[in-house]
Amino acid sequence: PIMSLNNYKALQDFSSDMHAQSKQAKQATDRALATDRRKTLRFLLHHSSSKALESQFAALSTGNQAAIMELSDNRSFEATGSTEKTLSGVFLTNCLPSDNSEHHMCLLIARFNHSCSPNAFYKWIESKGQQVVIARRDIHAGEEVFVSYLGDLKMATAERRTALQKRMGFLCCCQTCVNASSESDANRSRLAQLYKHISHNLFLKFPPEYGLHLIKEW
Repeated sequence: PIMSLNNYKALQDFSSDMHAQSKQAKQATDRALATDRRKTLRFLLHHSSSKALESQFAALSTGNQAAIMELSDNRSFEATGSTEKTLSGVFLTNCLPSDNSEHHMCLLIARFNHSCSPNAFYKWIESKGQQVVIARRDIHAGEEVFVSYLGDLKMATAERRTALQKRMGFLCCCQTCVNASSESDANRSRLAQLYKHISHNLFLKFPPEYGLHLIKEW
């Protein structure tokens, strides 16, 4: 990682549960939800941890500083309406969580594009202190490597697009979204149901045959 923040619980809470916010939108007006998000973002952008970011930033080479500020900043605009980038905004837009309360930003990994059917995924290697990208399947020469910016890909197309629009500021036009249909959304909904049933089966100790049936369908 080129920059990191330790024990930044407010950031962890903000970045880990976009799906929960999309559910809250059903119970609150969009205006109220947007106001709450802006307040949260303004707090994060001006949090005392921004001093830690500034200290790390100042210690970097001018080349790395320039590379960081070339990354996207969707947080500052959402919080204040300003199109001027801030270091905190860039970090909030591009950081990833580790296995503990730390959040890290990696210059190369921050450049990977999103897909709702990614061929790779992020993984934090605690023993090495590294954030890596691992292939989900064979990736052919010349094929772009995609990751997912969402924690839950079992959402329907409209839900995924709404979450990405709010979190990252873009309308997803990956091939999965462009070619989506009611059938594909139904398949994802069924996957969500299966995931829930399989998870419950581990704790409720349903008959093994039932668990195997669910796994085969998955």
